[in-house]
Amino acid sequence: MLEHIGRYRVERMLGTGAFASVYMATDEALDATVAIKVLAENWAHDEDIRRRFSEEARILWRLDSDHIIRLHTVDQLPDGRPYFVMDYADAGTLADRMRDRRAGGGQYSVDDAVRISIDIADGLAVAHRQGIVHRDLKPSNVLFRTSSGRAVRLVLADFGIARSLESARGSTIAAGTPHYMAPEQAQGQAERASDVYAAAVILHELLLGDPPFPFDSAGQVLRAQLTETPADVRVRRPDVPAPIAELIARGLALEPTHRPADGDAWKAALQAAAGQQPMPPQGATLGPGDIDRAGATLGPADMPTPIMSTPPPGPPPPYSAPAEVTPAGAPKRRNQTPMVIGALVVVIAIVVAAVVLKGGKASAGEIILAPKNAPGANPFTPSVVPTAQTTPTFTSPTVPPTQKGATGSVSGSTPGLYGGTRQLGVCDPGQLVSFLEANPAKARAWAGALNISTNQIESYVASLTPVVLRTDTRVTNHGFVNGSANPIQSVLQAGTAVLVDSYGVPRVKCYCGNPLSEPKAVAGKPSYGGDQWPGFSPTQIIVIAPTVVIDKLVIVDVGTGQPFVRPLGTSGAADTDAPPNIDIFGGATQTTTATTAPPATTPPTAPPGNPVSISSEGAVTATSTYSSQFPVSAGVDGDPRTSWFSAGARDGNTTTYTWTGQRDDRITQVTIVGNAQNSDPANRRGYGYGSVVIQIVDGNGNVVYEQGFSGPSTAVNEVDAHMNVVGRRVILKLSNRESPDCGGFGELNIVASR
Repeated sequence: MLEHIGRYRVERMLGTGAFASVYMATDEALDATVAIKVLAENWAHDEDIRRRFSEEARILWRLDSDHIIRLHTVDQLPDGRPYFVMDYADAGTLADRMRDRRAGGGQYSVDDAVRISIDIADGLAVAHRQGIVHRDLKPSNVLFRTSSGRAVRLVLADFGIARSLESARGSTIAAGTPHYMAPEQAQGQAERASDVYAAAVILHELLLGDPPFPFDSAGQVLRAQLTETPADVRVRRPDVPAPIAELIARGLALEPTHRPADGDAWKAALQAAAGQQPMPPQGATLGPGDIDRAGATLGPADMPTPIMSTPPPGPPPPYSAPAEVTPAGAPKRRNQTPMVIGALVVVIAIVVAAVVLKGGKASAGEIILAPKNAPGANPFTPSVVPTAQTTPTFTSPTVPPTQKGATGSVSGSTPGLYGGTRQLGVCDPGQLVSFLEANPAKARAWAGALNISTNQIESYVASLTPVVLRTDTRVTNHGFVNGSANPIQSVLQAGTAVLVDSYGVPRVKCYCGNPLSEPKAVAGKPSYGGDQWPGFSPTQIIVIAPTVVIDKLVIVDVGTGQPFVRPLGTSGAADTDAPPNIDIFGGATQTTTATTAPPATTPPTAPPGNPVSISSEGAVTATSTYSSQFPVSAGVDGDPRTSWFSAGARDGNTTTYTWTGQRDDRITQVTIVGNAQNSDPANRRGYGYGSVVIQIVDGNGNVVYEQGFSGPSTAVNEVDAHMNVVGRRVILKLSNRESPDCGGFGELNIVASR
């Protein structure tokens, strides 16, 4: 353990996670106790992780509140690792207090539970006014700190996965802790109302001792959120007043727009339910003329910039069902919620019927073909392709079957997935922005389709990269009809000029300015309408999936067939040579003026397969094993009473456990169960790992998924990761052993869709 961090003397470690450790330390200059968060050594050279780590410090600096942990300073260690210094919360966490109270057989009074919830709402309100969504609000991130006069105050902490709303709305990765994570977060879409959901879960737990859906796995929790209505808290706590019970039900609503909209609205609703003050209209934030928490009347200058606090125009988001309302006023879950979660984090895929527009209504199950040089019906903008000649014609690549997933899905990070012309962009981002700025109604609809606000359009477009599709590609296209962005399930022809995001996923069709999103399955057998191009076939389509964040694209020059590198957010001026011997999607490409059909793939519109555990089908290896009593096979034998244990320090800082399947499979879930059920009680505690990085590698050796988690450890017995990628090998990189002698887990379960 570190002994000194700058002028701070380290006393002890408070905790460690996948990316950072937190220490209690003494400021030797001020003789004060502080907390210090330090980036983990194994992530010190990862620029994206360093950027996110620094972003947490910037967030804390902006959020000046008595109910948010305060930042003191930011610096770096001699080895270059950044750290930041914060207040030390000496009075523990809400999780500690709730656990102690349960152990003693007691429970919180309604008044105490509401008082704590109002303090939490105060902290959220400050963050939300600054455009920050916490995204991981839970009792262990609610701390208590002794201040002057020995008064103890509540503070919110650990904004490590918090992002500005701009970033949160552009995210497609689920983040958070399952019991407190709002349903829309499984799609990577975090709103202010998502934090309100978590706050409602905490209030439920304060009153009853457990969350509304106290299941063991994230999949079970999400399934219950979608299909069940939480029980009225008065069934178990008759002393809870009806207004409080009904407010909890609203806070736990499946649809974000049915909850109080933000921290201010949640606080006002709590106070009104407790009889402290009138409640503003449901779903409203404070506005000019309202009274803020300090008693001052707000004016227009006090209002934060609106960032999608009301739903975008057009149909509801794909993750929610039309709400039914119970007599108590709480939205009721349907028995089968039509929900399709984003391509990276599908937990439950229930096919929804698509109604698409092409001048009028298309039939259910129809997918519209969009030729590369045709704007289609109801375009958002005139073409922003500089000239007709910059949209090339070329032969689509021959794609080996090993480069295609079970549903034709290809990672947006794949080298050579896109084409282009070196030093020349195929879209004019400035022209797109200028047109939208001059047409506010279209700008609102365009931004809503991409889950951003209108004042973020310029920065969002600047982050996109112009390229050309090399294969026919399934997307959700959007036409502008009656002031709204109407989704059109579409196939874009190879040769279409598009702008792609930081996942390499198409977001704009340049010939018409239409916003694009991931495709959705259609009801029944798909049919194809619109103008077919020569060689089109329903079996010759791919889906481009958001799997990893990238900073550059390897593009194939449509004139020479040679690959080159284009940094993200640039239009050609920064293009450079590609590395030698790089594997290109589809192999070598010859440029011609003929249009030939892409090779066959499985249609992306096929119904999803059934979840199947494939753990027992693979071979497993590890960098070490403690003894023959704890073989690597114990990790996949289906019995959590047996454990694999590594040889501890022999592995250095990281132990690697690898599972290799017999073929490429569409992997949707990886669960690592700790040692809590081991048949020997002596092995159940103290022999786990503080963090793990899960990698999934496909048959070509490409990393198609990578994410870090806390555990499996004594404190975090189960790691539950959800994805939707095609891979053959699952690699666990386990770090921060609880014991120097050994570390391991009870069971690795890998689920595939077949």
